[in-house]
Amino acid sequence: MILGSAQAAFAAAPATGQAALTASTRTAQAGIRASKSDSSLMAEAIKTDNVAQARAILLRHGFTAEQLQGASLVLVDSTHGGQGPQRAPSSGTTVTITCCPLWVTIKTSKPK
Repeated sequence: MILGSAQAAFAAAPATGQAALTASTRTAQAGIRASKSDSSLMAEAIKTDNVAQARAILLRHGFTAEQLQGASLVLVDSTHGGQGPQRAPSSGTTVTITCCPLWVTIKTSKPK
């Protein structure tokens, strides 16, 4: 099977390869969950669809600028109800990736 140029670059580049992205994803998710302030900021970014703010938080918690270059960020609010983060706190931020092209999905959900 011949890989497309995006898939080949993804597989070949050590900083952006699947293993590195998976590690960055896990690190970012854990770091955001551990930081009350960044967890709140991420919930706010998701609610307001502020991709720049979400990207900045991911950069603080494990992703590199190179990894996120050209990536599409998808912000998903699963808190149901449209209340602000103060009234509907997130039970957790979930970060997932898919390739190629790179999509980073960040989801916040209502406490159970």
